[in-house]
Amino acid sequence: MKYIAYIALIITAATIGLFAFGRFNTPPPPVDAALTINNRTLTLAELQNRYDRNPYGGGDRDTFYESVITRELLLQEAQRAGIDREESFRQTVQEFFEQSLIKVLMDRKYQELLPSLTPEEIAAYRSRMDKRFRLTLLRYPTVELAQLGRDGTAEPISETFLDLPALLREKVLKLKPGEKTEPFVAGQDIIVVRLDAEEPLVEEDKTVLSEPQLVKKITEEKRAMMMDQWVEGLRQKAQVSFLPKSAELGGTQ
Repeated sequence: MKYIAYIALIITAATIGLFAFGRFNTPPPPVDAALTINNRTLTLAELQNRYDRNPYGGGDRDTFYESVITRELLLQEAQRAGIDREESFRQTVQEFFEQSLIKVLMDRKYQELLPSLTPEEIAAYRSRMDKRFRLTLLRYPTVELAQLGRDGTAEPISETFLDLPALLREKVLKLKPGEKTEPFVAGQDIIVVRLDAEEPLVEEDKTVLSEPQLVKKITEEKRAMMMDQWVEGLRQKAQVSFLPKSAELGGTQ
């Protein structure tokens, strides 16, 4: 009996010890804890950050709390179902992360670019806004052949100035009929553009832009072209190698 009592005493002491260990070693809730959902504790700072970043505005506090609770319950249920451990989910998260990273980079770079704009450029742009341009787009395999004017293909183009691609608008902005641009790279092509003629538009086809609208349009176009040049610069500086296995992509052709 003494043996049994002794064992019971040990078990009781161990139980009390484990209880006390768990009780006193459970981390206390943060001092600014504001909401608990099952075993998840959300602090006031975390909730305030979500509230302030709400794209639709903070709105009603009770409605905000309900949305937080619903979101957290759904997240907990997804974790219980093991979705966060599935490979397809991890790939989706990785792709989203990479796309978000690229978007932040591009947005920041776009804001860094400050194209210069002279009164002469604005005046030249406005004087051509209401004209139709007849161009010849000459494509060459190399810059050398383009400079010699040999082995090129010609494509006639007839568009209003504002309907031309931004790159072409920038290239022909200061040309006179009969003149042509220096060779330039566009994608995989070496291009020369010749301005054959320009014709005034009829009144109903003309576009009316205020000075601020025109400046904004030209600035955004120049920014976009500077972004393209920046990306192309990254490509040119990069060391890219296609290894034999790359030919197997998509199966046998």
